[in-house]
Amino acid sequence: MTVAVALLGLLAAVSGCSAAADTSAGYNEADVRFSQQMIAHHRQTIHLAELATERGGSAYVRELSAKIIPGEQADIQKMSGWLKSWQQAVPAEEAAEEVISCGPGPGSTGGG
Repeated sequence: MTVAVALLGLLAAVSGCSAAADTSAGYNEADVRFSQQMIAHHRQTIHLAELATERGGSAYVRELSAKIIPGEQADIQKMSGWLKSWQQAVPAEEAAEEVISCGPGPGSTGGG
């Protein structure tokens, strides 16, 4: 029972993240930076999901990947709307591609 209550609380909190933001209350630099970085992150997710949809080794992977894309697109649209309402720049599409094409990250052996 306790686990169920905790899960319901977590779901309520997470679903609140996708609720429309009240942009009239103001924003700060952290809001702008977060939105811009999350747009790039969501675009990366879409790119990877498209690859998995095309090349996935199982039907499950292909179907799951296809289901991910619309939610990520909706989040990008929402965050872009926030940035525009704050008169801030929406990252260009190329910004996500630059991050994807980067080399190995910190702690990586770089091997394949």
